Amino acid sequence: MDDESEDPERKKAKRVPGSINMAQFLFNPDSFTETVENIFHFSFMVKQNKAGVAFDDKQGAPVAFQTTVAGEVPPPARQAIVTVDMKSWKDLVSTYDVDSCYVPSRIKRKK
Repeated sequence: MDDESEDPERKKAKRVPGSINMAQFLFNPDSFTETVENIFHFSFMVKQNKAGVAFDDKQGAPVAFQTTVAGEVPPPARQAIVTVDMKSWKDLVSTYDVDSCYVPSRIKRKK
């Protein structure tokens, strides 16, 4: 994984070992709504510099990782807009073969 930015402030953010596949982490294959909620909550972790996102060439997929910040001043905040509609959610769940989500479902299923 090579996520080193040219921005010297961003280089201060250090990864904690143990990145995970983002689709498996955030995408609930049974709930579009919960997937959107997971992405929304994760975005605040990124904004607070508690987590980061990179593309892992070995996995061929985006990964999420926990970060630590060297020094007292965190890197400047960055934002990106991600659009996920019902069709793209279904396509991504299929493409990354997501059959379960690491984030527990908040929906009570009838047995």
